[in-house]
Amino acid sequence: MPAGHYIMTVQGQLDKVLTPISEEIIFEIAQANGGKISVLDESDAKGGVLGAVVSSVTDNWPMTIVIIMVIIIAGVAIWFIMKKVKRRKNETPSL
Repeated sequence: MPAGHYIMTVQGQLDKVLTPISEEIIFEIAQANGGKISVLDESDAKGGVLGAVVSSVTDNWPMTIVIIMVIIIAGVAIWFIMKKVKRRKNETPSL
């Protein structure tokens, strides 16, 4: 798994009986010192770790929207090109 912040929930099963889904567990994976996994809690939120995660996601919305628009425009352009190529293949040359 790449380094970063993750949210996980846990649910157990015994035979066909499921346990209730746990509360969210927020943790981070770091690559420093050969890799380290740290579980984050409310004390980390007060220290700014969780706030930094949320703000980094919300600060990137304009760039995310631009990337999504570029992908949509590229998809439409590829669709038109493929349609044009397919139409040319279906046309028979007249002699």
